Amino acid sequence: MATGSKTAAKAAGAAKGAIKALAGYPGIFHHLAGEHAEVATLMQRVADSSPDSRLRDELFPEIRRHLLAHARGEEQEFYPKLRRFPEVEPLVTQCLQEHEQVKHQLEQLDAEDKSTATWQGRFREMMEAVERHVEREENQLFPKARDLLHPDEARDMENRYERVEEEEKRRH
Repeated sequence: MATGSKTAAKAAGAAKGAIKALAGYPGIFHHLAGEHAEVATLMQRVADSSPDSRLRDELFPEIRRHLLAHARGEEQEFYPKLRRFPEVEPLVTQCLQEHEQVKHQLEQLDAEDKSTATWQGRFREMMEAVERHVEREENQLFPKARDLLHPDEARDMENRYERVEEEEKRRH
């Protein structure tokens, strides 16, 4: 069942990334949007799972790995490049704070028994925090940043981001 969830998540991510690319978002933007959709699909599967389901044990490590690698890539290759623009610096600061919140929630969830209602409630809180963060990035930060970054810079940023992300995924 988890393999089907991962395949569906990848398909959702690819579709969302393609939509961003068609909307004129170069490089890093459609890549990040695709990852947002992919992890959202996985999180929804876990949020909808029953306490006795093995799905939580199977998918939560994958979600954690994706979110941590995604955050590291953004923190190292996306946000620092945007900080030079005063128009988006407050949004970048807020996004970085949201990363810290989600990382803390992931640590808590990782240490708890996944078969409890408490874990499920905390997972949903973390999922909502991720959804708010994605909403902020895609609807506030991306449109402004797209206008500030040259398309070549956005493509170069995507390549560097992917390297950082892959390295981080191997660590977790």
